[in-house]
Amino acid sequence: MTQGYDWQGRVGDNWALEHARTDRSLEAVNAALLERTDRVAPEAARILDIGCGAGATSVALARRYPYANVRGVDLSQSLIDAAKARSETPTNLSFTQGDASLWSGGDFRPDLLV
Repeated sequence: MTQGYDWQGRVGDNWALEHARTDRSLEAVNAALLERTDRVAPEAARILDIGCGAGATSVALARRYPYANVRGVDLSQSLIDAAKARSETPTNLSFTQGDASLWSGGDFRPDLLV
């Protein structure tokens, strides 16, 4: 079983290096997920992508809901760095390194958890 500290080290580093391959592998999953969010995500929602990895789902959500405030959170700083480095990152999207189970979000109160 992978522990949190693994994601903050070599496991997260490896996933960050391979994020393009992971994005391709999860493309169908993302499409299905986005279809389901249409049923529940209001246009001006606050959406939290838990375990956002290198940000493919977060980017897709931010594009699909341009008036939403989308945030991605992940344990791995390497994955957050990869997510932030995406050239197509929409302006309604931000990424934070942290443990979602401990993350408070400050004034950000999500309407939808992904």
